[in-house]
Amino acid sequence: MKKIIVHPGVVLLSVCDEHLLISTLEARKDLPYIQQINSAAAYYWKLLEQDTDIKIIVDKAAEKFNMPKIKALITVNNFINKLAETGYVTVQDVEESK
Repeated sequence: MKKIIVHPGVVLLSVCDEHLLISTLEARKDLPYIQQINSAAAYYWKLLEQDTDIKIIVDKAAEKFNMPKIKALITVNNFINKLAETGYVTVQDVEESK
């Protein structure tokens, strides 16, 4: 199972249908100061901030955007991979408890 950890000090700012990830304080040392994202990505980000499991994000994305779960899985994974490449999130493997 994968756990997604949002980098501390990153906030989502939405103004006039523009969505921006802003690096504040200490996060500025490690990350781009600002990253523009689309409205779907802003929705995913809000779920990530709630420490939501990837499976739940995929299910919610499929429902909200009326798409097949496989497409939602691909879309969410692509978004998370891009965030991980730039450092906005960290992806960790964790063992599932039985």
